[in-house]
Amino acid sequence: MAKFKIPIEWRCYGEVEVEAKNLDEAFDEVNLNSDEVILPKDWSLVEGSVTVMNVRETEELNPGHKLSKKLRGVIVGAQTTEQEEREARRHLEGLGEGYGEETEEEIDEDEN
Repeated sequence: MAKFKIPIEWRCYGEVEVEAKNLDEAFDEVNLNSDEVILPKDWSLVEGSVTVMNVRETEELNPGHKLSKKLRGVIVGAQTTEQEEREARRHLEGLGEGYGEETEEEIDEDEN
């Protein structure tokens, strides 16, 4: 089975300790300087938050391979209806061995 790189993003949560005069100041310190906060070592994943970032980056990371039209609708930022997303998710659940091994010829046939 082939290996592919898929760019993802996710959300997580945790707690940070902040030195401050009071709770308001501590809250503001984190809220106003969020880019400088040292992330906690003990954190948890926000369930359901993992998403594929985009079609272009996914295809750039995997030269010679293109996502099918069906899967493009699942990618974040793509404009799809809820029905298209449900169909694409059902398709993803049914994928088995050989997924992602589409050749350039198969891609061309799919797009025509």
